[in-house]
Amino acid sequence: METQRNITDLPLEVLDLIFNNFDIRMDKIQLAQAHEYLGEAFAYHSRDTYKRMSICSFSPLNSYALLLKTCGSTVRELSYDVGNVDLGKLVGKYCHHLESIDFHVTASSAHLMESLILLLKGRDSIKSIGINMERDVPGTVLQGLTEFPQLRNLDFRQTAGDAVYEIRNLINLEELKIQSKWYHEQVNIFEICAPLKKLRCLTVFNINILSHGEEDAPLMPYTALEELTLQQCLLSAELPHFPKLTSMKLASCDCNIKNMVCATILKSANSLEDLDIDCNPSPFDGDSFLEVLRACKKLREFCEPIRKVPIYRAYVFKIVEILQENGWTPENPFTLWVFDRPKMKWIKRLVAQSSCPGIIDLNVVKFN
Repeated sequence: METQRNITDLPLEVLDLIFNNFDIRMDKIQLAQAHEYLGEAFAYHSRDTYKRMSICSFSPLNSYALLLKTCGSTVRELSYDVGNVDLGKLVGKYCHHLESIDFHVTASSAHLMESLILLLKGRDSIKSIGINMERDVPGTVLQGLTEFPQLRNLDFRQTAGDAVYEIRNLINLEELKIQSKWYHEQVNIFEICAPLKKLRCLTVFNINILSHGEEDAPLMPYTALEELTLQQCLLSAELPHFPKLTSMKLASCDCNIKNMVCATILKSANSLEDLDIDCNPSPFDGDSFLEVLRACKKLREFCEPIRKVPIYRAYVFKIVEILQENGWTPENPFTLWVFDRPKMKWIKRLVAQSSCPGIIDLNVVKFN
């Protein structure tokens, strides 16, 4: 008499085909929960499906327990919006190759973030962390981030508060994004960044950038910074010198200091390659626009509304002359983005009449 067989006797390749017939993830999870071997088959079937895992309120928390046990070793990016102590322990136990974590932290869930950070303490694989922090969360929750020796990237969003100042202790950061959900929250952003000697990329959103030191004290240069993006910010203080800056973007910003934007650009003229400037009031008139083009010899792309820049034949010919001196050619043109299509067409027509037609690749910015 033939020996009776059941589903657990099937090879993983056959069970993979069976799992393929389920359209709903919870049905797969229920089958995987039925037997340890079926859990192994589910992991085989899933492969890299859970390389990015989001623990959220849309699925029962107990379903994540199985996913972490069976597929935790494949998880590289984890979004930890909700959770509990037991799930945190499973993350610590099974997610050995975790590289990135994104937290949503409220006053009631802050202890879960602290607990998970403690469980993952010392993990060399973790290089990137995102934190979306609501109001009334103590800044101490960020202190544990110093336990990740390879942490290089932080994306921090907060409603309001002083927690942001804890970031200055993360001295190995290379990329930092800071966003306030409170309109023009006053933050001494460059005081925070001063100890971050390895910082290469800084993005700041919706911040009122305050003075960063004693009023008469000289501004210390940020020697490693290569990319600076300020979006919907209020510039209430002079910016420091960035000797290695290659890219600078000011998007929908306001500036209270006359000529500050242009002066900041000129201080980094030897390194700048990409400028994207949309600031109110417009920082450039006819003379300062030419001054920037002349000084920034490595500049290859420039986006600016040119609201106060006059457009006439002799002026456009002067732009062409400067670009030729800087080494641009029709075969390797300079890229200019403007906000106004009629103005773009007029510049293009005048460039075509110049001594070097085609030296400028002209484009118009499209707004969604």
